[in-house]
This record gives sequence, C-alpha cells and structure tokens, in this order.
Amino acid sequence: MPQNVTITLSAPIEGHGTPITQLVFRPPVWRDILKVGGEPFTVHRSADGVVFFADNPESFAHYLEVCLVEPKEYSLVESQVGPADTIKAKEVIRDFFVPGGPVGGDS
Repeated sequence: MPQNVTITLSAPIEGHGTPITQLVFRPPVWRDILKVGGEPFTVHRSADGVVFFADNPESFAHYLEVCLVEPKEYSLVESQVGPADTIKAKEVIRDFFVPGGPVGGDS
C-alpha cells in the first residue's frame, strides 16, 4: 500500500497561530472507497485511442477530506488553498488509484 504523501503549498495558509506550508494525505482505505462507490474518476478512450480521466468532483471532495492527515482542520484547507495547490492535491488522490502511476506530491 502506498505511503502518506506530502505536498508543499505554493503559498502558506493561516492556521491557529502558525502558517501551514504542507498538506499530508494518507491512502484511502476500504471504508473510504465504499462510501462513494469507487474511484474519483472514470477512464475513457477517445475515438483515436487516447485514454483520459474524467473527474468526479463529489468523489474527489470526499477523498480530499477523509484522506487529509495534516492539518487536522479540513475547514482551513477548503477555505484557503488556491487552484494550483488544489490540482496538486487532486493528483495525489488520483495517484493512489492508478496502479504503477507516478506518485504525486513532494514525497
């Protein structure tokens, strides 16, 4: 099973007294996956054979919340993290589901 993955934020967010510069995510487990019925995306193939992912926003939101290890307060993250870091966090979650895919994040 993959390990926790840390991403460094492009801009710190405000915590309770200290700036938060990183997000840490754990791999999803059985209960996390069954709650939303599977992967946070579907895999499709274009007419010319190109494989691509179509995101499921509700599933991604679920995994981003339940798999967040640090900081503990999800509300700080969802109210302050910008677009670039949101994309990095989604890549971490996607990488947990794509066997043999590159691990997202910084570690």
